[in-house]
Amino acid sequence: MGVAGNLYAGNIFANNFVTSSGTQMFNVAASFAKYTRTTAQSGAAANTVIVCNVQENTYGSDISVNTTTGQVTLQAGRTYRLRGGVPGWYTSATRPSFCWYNETASAWIGEAAEAYAPSDAAQNGALGGSAECVFTANATTVVSFRVLSGSSFTLGA
Repeated sequence: MGVAGNLYAGNIFANNFVTSSGTQMFNVAASFAKYTRTTAQSGAAANTVIVCNVQENTYGSDISVNTTTGQVTLQAGRTYRLRGGVPGWYTSATRPSFCWYNETASAWIGEAAEAYAPSDAAQNGALGGSAECVFTANATTVVSFRVLSGSSFTLGA
């Protein structure tokens, strides 16, 4: 069974300080969450939330993922690196793109990931990869990984 989607949310908080002997030290505390989807998600179209229903790893309490809705809750006062990707999809009509969405502010955030089908003309191209965002939550914020553009396709087919 292939992976139909995955997301990763993490934060790094570093305190830089100098000891009494003049040695520079760093204190790093990081939280992360990694969720995947292992079954196909059909009927995807623009603005569809990609629901990752399998928790693989998690650490810390300032990131939580709802495995039913696909919503990721980020706590205030932290900077997060969000990454999401869809390694496989099927469609006969469109070229999908994916991006992070700030549900609290109703706005797309970060950089999108785009894909072309193998049957596209030779002059077309896309780097693919993951959609990424570095985001500072000034208040508790809900984000989700969504289809930015495209219609009538299946994720993870």
